[in-house]
Amino acid sequence: MFCEKCGFENQENSKFCEKCGNELHKKEKKQFSLKKKVLLGVGILLIIAIGSLYWYGSNKYQPKQQALEFFEAVISNDTDKIYEYLYIEPSKFTSKQVFKEIYEAEEVDKLEVINYKVTNEEKSDDGLSRTVTISYILKGSEETEEIDINLVKTKDKKLLIFDDWHIQMEAVSLIENVEIYVPKGSIVTIASEQLGNAEMVENEEDNNFDIYKIAEMFDSYYPVKVKTPFNFEYETEVYFEEGENLIDYDASEVSDEVLEVLSDQILTDINYIYTSALNNKDFEEVKTYFSSKADIDVLKNEYEDLISVYKTTYYEYNKINFTEIENLDIEVSNDGYLLVSFDASFDYSINYSWSDEAYEGTNSSMLSFIYNHEDGYKLISIY
Repeated sequence: MFCEKCGFENQENSKFCEKCGNELHKKEKKQFSLKKKVLLGVGILLIIAIGSLYWYGSNKYQPKQQALEFFEAVISNDTDKIYEYLYIEPSKFTSKQVFKEIYEAEEVDKLEVINYKVTNEEKSDDGLSRTVTISYILKGSEETEEIDINLVKTKDKKLLIFDDWHIQMEAVSLIENVEIYVPKGSIVTIASEQLGNAEMVENEEDNNFDIYKIAEMFDSYYPVKVKTPFNFEYETEVYFEEGENLIDYDASEVSDEVLEVLSDQILTDINYIYTSALNNKDFEEVKTYFSSKADIDVLKNEYEDLISVYKTTYYEYNKINFTEIENLDIEVSNDGYLLVSFDASFDYSINYSWSDEAYEGTNSSMLSFIYNHEDGYKLISIY
């Protein structure tokens, strides 16, 4: 025990200093309660945890690491992670699920990367963006390829203190104010989302079309399913643009069964209409054959023009019989009906003014009919 006055080292149990006689006081060790010990331990663990968290965040959320993780998501086709790194405000048609469906529909080949690393990082003058260059080697190749990944800093924070960086890609951009026109009564599903009342807007110009307006969509092809008011369904891909978009029909996307039904209907209709015209039947006798939505005045003119074709100063048809309808092409007419173009083969008999003998032959013509569907296909126009 050391003397507090002179510093002399005395025996442990001495009460007075052997050198100067000063009274010695034994210092007692300060004891901590269990509660204080627990609190001290918790404080130490908290400091370690905060330090570890900061170390994790400072590495996890730096632009270089974000670019690396995004690149890893791309080469593994992980659409969920790709979407999270992009700066997209989710909506009905820009959701993660829709993004996944679009991405997978494009059938992007998976990159077989055997090695990669960050080789450069450039910071913008204002510090709001970074460009990270990643070099990589593909399987079966000896050449190194590069990709530049652009990142932008948002106003948000990760874990309250770390900058939030998002990937900015030209290939993934958004378009705004998309208007979609479909024949009235169509049921349209874009990706996994069905167009509904929330998107429908009033059509003041043409009652034959439904109009839907979408605030934001990806600037990309969307898988589209359409249940038409013409008694058939089909699937297609549509590249939507800002402004007006008409979802049209394509015969290649319509089932063979539907095309066969249409072909049979056309064959029945064309023989009835053309034979009636050949026999010079009055329009009043045949007008009930057409759709209730048809423009009767237009139809009457078309029918009378057809009559005039069969009898002229130089020839007169005696017979016409259509035998085959093929090469159907389907689209939406300007009035929102079903416009069907086709090749029609027919047999005929004709007399010419300079001969007493009838001439018989076969021929084909490319024609177009317009249909509506009212308990079956009904003619709108025979132009």
